[in-house]
Amino acid sequence: MSASANIPANITDPIREHARATPEAQAVILHSGEAVSYAMLERAIDAVAAGLRGDGIRPGDTVCVRTPNGYQDLVARLAIARLGAVIAPATMPNGGPDTVVGVEGQGTGAARFIPLAMLWTDRVERGGNAAEVPMHQDPDAVCAYFPTSGTTGQSKLVAVSHRLLARRILSVGEAWKLTVAPREICSIGPAIFPGFRFRMQTLWEAGTIVMVGSAQQTLNALARGAVNRMVMTPSTLESLLRHVPADFTRPASLLAIASTGTLLPDAVYAMARERLCANVVSMYGSTESFLVAWGKAEALQGHPGAVGYLAPGIEVQVVGEDDRPVPEGTRGRLRVRGETCVNGYAFDPEATAKVFRDGWFYPGDEAVVARDGMLTVVGRTTEVINKGGNKISPDVVEKVLRSFSGISDAAAFAMPSTSGGTRVWAAIVSATPGVRPDVARLREFCKERLKLHAPDFYLLVKAIPRNDMGKIQRQPLQAMAAKQIENWKSRQTGSGSGSGTGPKVIH
Repeated sequence: MSASANIPANITDPIREHARATPEAQAVILHSGEAVSYAMLERAIDAVAAGLRGDGIRPGDTVCVRTPNGYQDLVARLAIARLGAVIAPATMPNGGPDTVVGVEGQGTGAARFIPLAMLWTDRVERGGNAAEVPMHQDPDAVCAYFPTSGTTGQSKLVAVSHRLLARRILSVGEAWKLTVAPREICSIGPAIFPGFRFRMQTLWEAGTIVMVGSAQQTLNALARGAVNRMVMTPSTLESLLRHVPADFTRPASLLAIASTGTLLPDAVYAMARERLCANVVSMYGSTESFLVAWGKAEALQGHPGAVGYLAPGIEVQVVGEDDRPVPEGTRGRLRVRGETCVNGYAFDPEATAKVFRDGWFYPGDEAVVARDGMLTVVGRTTEVINKGGNKISPDVVEKVLRSFSGISDAAAFAMPSTSGGTRVWAAIVSATPGVRPDVARLREFCKERLKLHAPDFYLLVKAIPRNDMGKIQRQPLQAMAAKQIENWKSRQTGSGSGSGTGPKVIH
């Protein structure tokens, strides 16, 4: 389909079209290696949709899918959309979804529970209802509620209609499409927008979704030439690269890797280029706005913080505190608008008012747009650390920390000091489990490169908490730091001394 193609009234329309035109083409390859054709996928969607309709699911009902079986999860979500019901998360601001479809014991909080295993056995495995289920034909009906990343607080919900999802899929264009039918691994779960959208795009392109459950299964699929496209967050890609054996041959079939969710570290890109695929694409956007910028990682090298070139069809501005556009190449607050953007959060007018204004969405990033359209994200407006008037971007601190030989991952964050100011804290993960980095050398390393922006305190942790998109969650780290401060204060009180400079050693 092209961007000028007619918008389908239901997101499952293209799947039915492919099932009629090329019924034997592979739609899904299961964890077991078994192939599911488009005809088989279409029958499964209709069978589950018929079962859900028989159980009382109607257009507009909110339905949550809870099952560890990736193929059943996909079919159930598509069946819900086909009926005109709404794919929903497990928790909703208005009291939870109407129904949970999934494994036993997962129906808490919903008005009713439908066991998917029983429905699957009766309807899919035994042939069930072979008739086509009529599709709910309303492109403006809500298809799904997707949670935002929630990196700075409570996650919000974004309502995505069938029309909006179609526009987003059709707008991607050259950023991601191949000249051959895609055979894609997507490591991002379908409960969040990117994971669902990438799966839908593969199916719309008459491609094949390759399901894997581990790094080894991914490497096996790559080794046998079953994959030509992969979607991963930088942290997942880094984890996969750690499992690549020394004698692994770079797969000739793999044509592209998409990195999305957060900045791709140079070291991870270099390793991916060497071991897996030279064509690594960086994608920057959000659930609220969709794709804002993209670019080949090779072109972004040497430009710290660069996330890509502005995507066509979306308007981008960098503005000052007065909401007036700043001169080209000047740092400011990013705002975007366009046909792929939503205009607010579902059920949350207060949160909507904070980041949606005058038709613009403010994602909370500080950015710079160069003359050639390259977008550089220099920090989050809500995460910038203000230490005595010096504004510090956590990303800058983290990049330096990760370049230290004894550290594999890091996160910087702010904590209040006892004098009422702000201190820079850094959570670090040792490159060798069980071995503490050299504290003195680490401090000198950071002081030399970061000057006044060097961390004041360090926490040694087993892992940096991240969400499904690989974005750092700083609130749990702040809670850990607060606990360490309380422990330190208790020790000081217990020893009869209230003086000291605080917990400056790695804990």
